[in-house]
Amino acid sequence: MLIVRRQVRAFCSGLFSDGKATVVTLAGIGSFISGLVALVPGVVIH
Repeated sequence: MLIVRRQVRAFCSGLFSDGKATVVTLAGIGSFISGLVALVPGVVIH
């Protein structure tokens, strides 16, 4: 479990290392969620 935590921490620190990387990461997450909403019916919360 400790090894997995370190790997996740290292991965996430690379994603949010600076302002540009943060914007790209958040844009990617938004695109992924948008794709899920578009492809999977019933995901949209009313």
